[in-house]
Amino acid sequence: HITVRDKVLIFSGRISSEILIKAAKIGVGVILSKSAPTTLAVTLANDLNITAVGFIRNGGFNIYSHPERIIDSEQ
Repeated sequence: HITVRDKVLIFSGRISSEILIKAAKIGVGVILSKSAPTTLAVTLANDLNITAVGFIRNGGFNIYSHPERIIDSEQ
């Protein structure tokens, strides 16, 4: 049995509301993707207490919900 409560889901596609609902059901708190989340996914991420991070490229990224879980190592 593997717990996912302290894990990150890395996703290559666009973060959709369906992906967020599945992640919430298994208890994932952070989803990373190289693409952007949909508008509905951002709303759901806020409601479901999930950190959604997109456009992960070349050391940069955009945080769309619950940024308190992401720590900037340069600060």
